[in-house]
Amino acid sequence: ITPTLILDPGDGRILETPGEASADTSGEVLVLGAPALVSAQAVLAVETDQGRVCSDLLEFETGLLSTGLPELNLSSTELDDSETPEGFTLTELVTEDGASAIIMDGLGHYVWAHPMGDLSGARVVASLDRQSVLMLDWARGIDDAGHIYRIGLDGTEQASTEVIGIHTDFVELPDGGFGALTWEKRELVDDDGETRNILGDRLVRIHPDGSSEVLWNSFDSLPLNLEKTYNITGYGGPDVEDWSHANGLDYDPDEDAFFISIAGLDSVVRINANTGVQEWWLDSASAGDFSTGDSELAVVDGPHSIESLGDDRILLFNR
Repeated sequence: ITPTLILDPGDGRILETPGEASADTSGEVLVLGAPALVSAQAVLAVETDQGRVCSDLLEFETGLLSTGLPELNLSSTELDDSETPEGFTLTELVTEDGASAIIMDGLGHYVWAHPMGDLSGARVVASLDRQSVLMLDWARGIDDAGHIYRIGLDGTEQASTEVIGIHTDFVELPDGGFGALTWEKRELVDDDGETRNILGDRLVRIHPDGSSEVLWNSFDSLPLNLEKTYNITGYGGPDVEDWSHANGLDYDPDEDAFFISIAGLDSVVRINANTGVQEWWLDSASAGDFSTGDSELAVVDGPHSIESLGDDRILLFNR
């Protein structure tokens, strides 16, 4: 059977959520979407050959998610009084008490929260099947291990994937693996004979079995000008120049391509996910593989996230 949960979270909305298929006709069902600290009602419905069969009305009280979460208030909406905001927002929330992954409904109510402990530079995203939350714990150093954690919507840790040098961003892939950004440091000698520590980035593909391969490397794909001195940000060590500073990653399943935003070079690259070939490079200084015409507008300026919109279109946040 494949049950459907019909939920009244106590604020006038009716939410209908499909559940997982099961051969059981008794047991427990996880109720999702109800705000914290409300009286709610639910009906479990199953479609059969004889029509829809419903359970009795199930009444329950939701509990407190966390004492460390600040109060949220919806200050404005474009909807009129007869409409109710739909959908949910997943994000990381950082307060003086620590960080949490949270899910809010369209009215600004908490419906899910999970403490993130001492996770470093964490990023949270919904899994592709929307049945879990993926959390990134950065590596503390270039040669240290970071982790991608899979947290079930029931709050349990389902899996973790270890990646050496992982930082800033990752993306889940349709085959169950991941794409991830990792650091690489190289010692290079400039024209003055000075040896310098330069920090670059790699795109790593993690396969479902846990094995991994480097698909792309900024040192091998982008121009490095050793006549310049790059910022020492602390990433990579106290004397390491942070050169490329890649920080945003997305994947287009239709094109089988990765897109990376590179803040240190005001650039974006597209990479073939199968071969690792850099298919194009968009750069504000030189235009890269494109022509910007006579416009003085910096299309890419300190980017810090990227989203593929399909058909080689991207949504970019210039920080």
